[in-house]
Amino acid sequence: MIIKKYEVKEADYLLEGLPLVSGIRDKQANGVHKRKHLPFSFLYNGSWRVSHLCSGCGKRTGFGADPSADYLLIDKLFTRFHSEAFLNVFADVFGNAKLFRPKDSEYTFLTRSTFNDPEAIDLYVPQMTFLHYNCHHCQADFICQFRQGYPIEPDKANPAGKLGMMAVDRILNVKVESPEGFGLPEIVKLDLKSP
Repeated sequence: MIIKKYEVKEADYLLEGLPLVSGIRDKQANGVHKRKHLPFSFLYNGSWRVSHLCSGCGKRTGFGADPSADYLLIDKLFTRFHSEAFLNVFADVFGNAKLFRPKDSEYTFLTRSTFNDPEAIDLYVPQMTFLHYNCHHCQADFICQFRQGYPIEPDKANPAGKLGMMAVDRILNVKVESPEGFGLPEIVKLDLKSP
């Protein structure tokens, strides 16, 4: 069981470093971008980090494009990979989500509460993605609902290339009340830099 304790209302993000993809015409806006109210998004082509105050200890914590950090990516949120009970936990904690089963599908999906196309094929049901991380100081649990698009190299069809986009929709401080944690088989090492 996951219990919502606190919703983070604002966060900072930092953009820095060398480009991940060369040749993209637009440049990322390097530096610290302070006190952004959630939800927010930013464009990137380098290292980035989102940080906020921990509601447990009051110190700064967060997540980013750091391949050495352990994050638990919670994705593929449909009944091929997870039980309906597991999906319902996220629908209950995140009020903007619901379980949805298209008419001709064998799967039930966790999707946005506003999505309602019974004729949709599985590929077109908008799926939600979450990231679990802990405060570096007090180990408080956080879950971020996010969407990410990666930088695209220039090519004939798009000579300017395209910056990546990171959208931070919600961040919740939660309490995980079960010995199995999220009930997932393994911790997934998430490298948010590469597709």
